[in-house]
Amino acid sequence: MFLNVLRAPTKIIVAGKQPFTPSPAPCCRQFSHEPPVKVSQLKDHLNLARLYLQERYLLWRLRYILGPDFSAEEFLEGTCQATLAMLEAVRRIDWKRIRSFCTEEFSLTMYGIAQRESVYANLMGPEGLELSKPIHLKTKECDDGRSLLHVHLEIVLLRRLPPKPDELVETGLQVPDHQEIRVASYKIALRRELSGPDGTDPEDEDWVFSSFQMQYMSLLGFCPKSGTCWFIRALKPY
Repeated sequence: MFLNVLRAPTKIIVAGKQPFTPSPAPCCRQFSHEPPVKVSQLKDHLNLARLYLQERYLLWRLRYILGPDFSAEEFLEGTCQATLAMLEAVRRIDWKRIRSFCTEEFSLTMYGIAQRESVYANLMGPEGLELSKPIHLKTKECDDGRSLLHVHLEIVLLRRLPPKPDELVETGLQVPDHQEIRVASYKIALRRELSGPDGTDPEDEDWVFSSFQMQYMSLLGFCPKSGTCWFIRALKPY
């Protein structure tokens, strides 16, 4: 036979038995041992949740516009690879590659950046971490009847610099005591043609850069043994 269990704040009643009342607390006021959640921490959690939902919504809109063949993972990975390829073209001052990566209007601006003494490409290397997330997108109808899709993204590139020989310590293995990490954030915009003039098929369906801007670049310190990380200084892009 099943027993019906009824729970109340001060007693537990089981069918067929006498009610059980727990013993009173030593003091009339009980305190929680868990630390209270700070308002700043709650705001941080809400902000992270908002950014996550915004990212998922924008990726859903891209899939809705471009069709079921659109892959969010391939798109985000492709934006990182395109950013690294652009940085390499800027480092080499390769006008032909810069022109192939950018719109006709923006290619001249990017080529002017390439001719300056720049550290845009200092994050190149095999031990890099690339993170991409969309932050805004819009469609635009041109005067000639073309339909364009603009996607704005934030790209974060991280490169762990190799330690110097005198920074190695003896711990059974040659493990660096501390390392330096260079991290940079770029805000880029990509453009793709959805339809040609008067609704015809697009002439070119490739993504091209319409904006490329560095937001910040910083040098951080990192200790592999303790896992701590600290800010050293901000780096100038030029």
